[in-house]
Amino acid sequence: MSASQHLKNLKILWASTNHAMWVQILALRQTNAYVVGQFDRLTDANMTDYVHAPECATRLQGFSKRKYAAELESVIEDAVTTRLVLLSAAFEMYFADFLEAWLQRRSKYFDEATGERTPAGNKLSGEVLKVRGMVPRVEKFAELTGARIVRLKTYFDDLADVYEIRNIIAHRAGIADLWAAGNVKGMVVTADKPVVLTPQRLIDYAASVIKIAEGLDSKLEGVPEAAAPKIRRKR
Repeated sequence: MSASQHLKNLKILWASTNHAMWVQILALRQTNAYVVGQFDRLTDANMTDYVHAPECATRLQGFSKRKYAAELESVIEDAVTTRLVLLSAAFEMYFADFLEAWLQRRSKYFDEATGERTPAGNKLSGEVLKVRGMVPRVEKFAELTGARIVRLKTYFDDLADVYEIRNIIAHRAGIADLWAAGNVKGMVVTADKPVVLTPQRLIDYAASVIKIAEGLDSKLEGVPEAAAPKIRRKR
């Protein structure tokens, strides 16, 4: 199977941000080792006096060795947890691109002569994209097109979790209410407390999201891409 460029882009983006996360955690741990080893020798000046980071010099006023030690674990937690927002946005963009590519490979939905969707194509796209939630959106696509997604359903709970947690982060500053906490299945989320992902939980969620994208991408296989130029999506 040859992956679409949209799937390749999703994987490249995730691999890049995943690598950056590990580098960030490593750098934080390395700095912590320095702080712990030199704690008694360091004054209470800003950490930027001891670590060369010119970009941070005016932005971390009062960030002393004690503050660094106190905030280290929460900073690492934030570095991991907030990456789920990028994962959710990347998949949402992938799905929109996939849907457009799927439509453009079928004459019922896309007119190569004009380079535009047919009325049926616009209707199908609109019906799918207006659905709230990514799992219901994928299910709507399958319902309207007859696409088989039985094997993908194994990963749907994780995809639903990704978007529930994304909403908690984006709309409630990371603090879950009772309803949202009850909707998350793959990890323990406590109402009125910050939602926190471990690196392994984030990687597991990402693996499920990629599996769903790969399964959808297979629906493009064997159907030639239209020769017409790409169009701007109609919202």
